[in-house]
Amino acid sequence: MKSRKSMFVLFTVLCTLSLAAVGCFGTTKSQIKAKDIDAALVKYEGTEFDPFKDKPLEFEAIGVKPVDDFLMSVTKIQARFAYLKQIVTVTKENMKKEGFDKAKAEESINCVKSLAVGVVKDVPALVNAGTQLVTKIQSIVTNPVNIPKIPTIAKSLKSSVESIVQIGKDVKQIVADADDILKVVGGAAAEAAEGVEAAVPAAPE
Repeated sequence: MKSRKSMFVLFTVLCTLSLAAVGCFGTTKSQIKAKDIDAALVKYEGTEFDPFKDKPLEFEAIGVKPVDDFLMSVTKIQARFAYLKQIVTVTKENMKKEGFDKAKAEESINCVKSLAVGVVKDVPALVNAGTQLVTKIQSIVTNPVNIPKIPTIAKSLKSSVESIVQIGKDVKQIVADADDILKVVGGAAAEAAEGVEAAVPAAPE
């Protein structure tokens, strides 16, 4: 139940943070696919490991490039985290089922760990970029039509920074859960390798 609640909260963040600055702006909407988030996630798109399978992820640009670029980056790292959490959660559930494929699970969880490293590396730079935008927002938003919305944009940027900081903390639990899963499935690759070695004739002495 806690896991489902966490996913709901995450989806709420994904749907609102990047759009909070929109208000009455003219916006440009685009759909974000797995290939836009990370090439390693393409094979999971549309599967049970896809957190956006039932509701595609969309992004709305407000027409202020520095802000749009930042919020797009935020949306992508949030989406990456959503995928990592989904893969771990579904794998845990599948481990209880008959016919659970340990080898495939190991492959997926190793992918989670690899992508988690990237998330951890990206967090500090994004936090810094967002903080800088907040301090410079008065000079960045120059269109007279958008100027009245500066407080709304600044609030959205601050919320986005806070969400990134939280992801940096939460991803540690994802890695811990992934490690726990690997303790169970980690022998699959070794067993497969042993099977291959057994099938190969020994070299003559």
